[in-house]
Amino acid sequence: MIGTQTVQVLPSQSGTLDRKSIPTLTYGGPLDWHGCSLQPVDVKEDVSNIDYLINKYQLFGPPTQVGLAVKTTDHIVDANSKTYRVIGTKIPPNAKGMPDHVEVLLEDPSGLNEPAA
Repeated sequence: MIGTQTVQVLPSQSGTLDRKSIPTLTYGGPLDWHGCSLQPVDVKEDVSNIDYLINKYQLFGPPTQVGLAVKTTDHIVDANSKTYRVIGTKIPPNAKGMPDHVEVLLEDPSGLNEPAA
């Protein structure tokens, strides 16, 4: 076990086609992922005619079936019902070549780029 937090994974799925025939994303789940640790990483402030912040977080979790299936279009919901967008995943191997843990890079934009839940 890496941590004591439980998060929910909202897996993305292709939805209906938009007016340009591009599939929209819908979110299924939620799937519980136990034994995780969510850590803040960085904050980027963009000041232009419209201000917004992008808070970045890193989630460490065990290599369970749910954790290994996380992809960059999914959403993660923490215990406080805050939704994060997945922007990257990494699965480092242990000495035997098996998955040791799962690292997920998340972002929480505020302003224009807020995620749709």
